[in-house]
Amino acid sequence: MKTIHYSFLFFALFLFSACQNEQAKPTTEQEAPAEETPKRIVSLNGSLTELLYQLDLGQQVVGVDVTSSYPEAAQTLPKLGHVNKLNVEAVLGLQPDYILVDSNALASPAIQQLAQSAEIEVVAVPVPQRLDGALASAKALAQKLSIAQEKITALEEKIKKDQKALTEFLAQQKASPKVLFIYARGSKVIMASGQNTPMAKMIELAGGQNAVNDFEDFKPLTPESVLASQPDILLLFNSGLASLTQAEKSAEEALLSLPALVETPAAKHKRIISMEGHYLSGFGPRAAKAALELAQSLETQMDK
Repeated sequence: MKTIHYSFLFFALFLFSACQNEQAKPTTEQEAPAEETPKRIVSLNGSLTELLYQLDLGQQVVGVDVTSSYPEAAQTLPKLGHVNKLNVEAVLGLQPDYILVDSNALASPAIQQLAQSAEIEVVAVPVPQRLDGALASAKALAQKLSIAQEKITALEEKIKKDQKALTEFLAQQKASPKVLFIYARGSKVIMASGQNTPMAKMIELAGGQNAVNDFEDFKPLTPESVLASQPDILLLFNSGLASLTQAEKSAEEALLSLPALVETPAAKHKRIISMEGHYLSGFGPRAAKAALELAQSLETQMDK
């Protein structure tokens, strides 16, 4: 009887010890809190769209605006119009959790309408016109989205590297050419860029001078607007230059024959630069790289 009694006591102690050990085990992976469900994002700014992909959040983007041309993956998403001319029903139909917009676009009537939805949050993100503006945008996004810190650090290092390359290149430059940015949409829509535009800012960052300084924003290109400035180089978006093509003239020939330009140094020396629009003026993650490319092109053109 004693043998049976001791055996039973030993078995009971064994079970108790096993239960205690099980309770002391750390939380298993199955018991860990589930990760946050990825958000459905509509991006209404090309620079913010590019930044989302740069930060490995592209898979959460379900719709974009017409300025979202980079990267290539963004071009396959539903296009929702421009922030100032938005297809509101199409936006709502995508059932986004967040709608990302440049802070400067909040006054748009369409954005105001979307902000009334209880199910959607409109997130205003600063997009500064600086070579490191994307870093400020990324830090603002991190307040709403789950972004790994190493992604932001990698972005910062990349921007610093590009800025250093630009600084080193500009340190060797002596000339600061006058550059006239022309916004063209066919021969009937040709505008000159004055002060306080993204293109004027990029020209200055690339070591040039914005040719027209007697007005702000954009105005129709006229002989009077370029008479005093006498630009050395003409700068356009790729799409803008292509829109000037005529049956009997190439885009370059059509541009240089415009009455407002024929007597300028730029026309006489056939100095034309064209770059992809978003890359040149978006101030996204590649802004410093774009400024360096523009600076190099300015040097090449002035050697003509």
